[in-house]
Amino acid sequence: MAICICDISALELLRSRGKLAPELLDRVRTSSLKECVIPSRLELEDVMSRLGGVSRPCHLMVKSDCSRKCQWAVRHERSKELPLKSLIRLSGDLLVESPELLFCDLAASAKFDVVDLAMLGLELCGTYLLEQDENAWKGFINTGMPMTSSAQIGRVLGYQGGVAGSRKAREALDLIVDGSHSPMESVLVALLTFPRRLGGFGLEGARMNMCVQTSAGDRFVDIGFPELKIAYEYKGRLYHLPEQAGRDDRRQNALAGAGWTVINVWHEDLTDPYLFSELEANTYRAIDRRLRKRSEKIRARQRALRSRLIPGLQRFES
Repeated sequence: MAICICDISALELLRSRGKLAPELLDRVRTSSLKECVIPSRLELEDVMSRLGGVSRPCHLMVKSDCSRKCQWAVRHERSKELPLKSLIRLSGDLLVESPELLFCDLAASAKFDVVDLAMLGLELCGTYLLEQDENAWKGFINTGMPMTSSAQIGRVLGYQGGVAGSRKAREALDLIVDGSHSPMESVLVALLTFPRRLGGFGLEGARMNMCVQTSAGDRFVDIGFPELKIAYEYKGRLYHLPEQAGRDDRRQNALAGAGWTVINVWHEDLTDPYLFSELEANTYRAIDRRLRKRSEKIRARQRALRSRLIPGLQRFES
């Protein structure tokens, strides 16, 4: 007898594990729900107390022929065979769905639209996990390695076929870039690459934390567009020490010598409406395209996307 944690409860479990989350990926895996049941209220509460960081009610996955109904858990029935090794065994009696299957399952939820799902994908395919209150952004945890990749999610999604939410999942998957190191790097790449109908610039071919070969050796950039030879460096809002600034300047000189255009982005460039417009104009100059006057509809989409992605942005817009 075992229980299988899924859906939003599985996401809470991953985030609550923090730096230890990647260790889950090495655990024994299965694709069988044969032994999974809905436990009694007391049994489930005992498991929840051991886990910590998972809110109530807990979301549990069972086979569709599991007869037990309850009010103390959210039941998710599966009638079809699961993708190979899509369940991770945390212990003898406890399983959790893999990050890939989690992404696909959350796509079926009305609580996640394409933007939400893409941002979650950037997190799972990056090297950080948000704290449980992701809206607060008081901190995030560097995991050292990604929980999954867009290719792995794509394989599981392909196996799933036409299940609920698969169209939304495919659309969100196309927006994911592997390798983000922080939430604000994810925000920046989203603003640069999401299509205009969602409020982004619509740039294509992004790679994150990519290596660029220069005459002075290998240099890494936060977000690079190899075909355009443009690199974006997110500076945040913290003051850089002179020695750090010097290293950054020399690194950018090496990139410039290799034919790359480097655009530095500070936090204020994303929060201040005028500076954000300047960032867009600088981007178009760098790719040698004329920036046409934006309609109010496009500006509204950009504001809406930035407001969704950057906590507390409303005070900058007022």
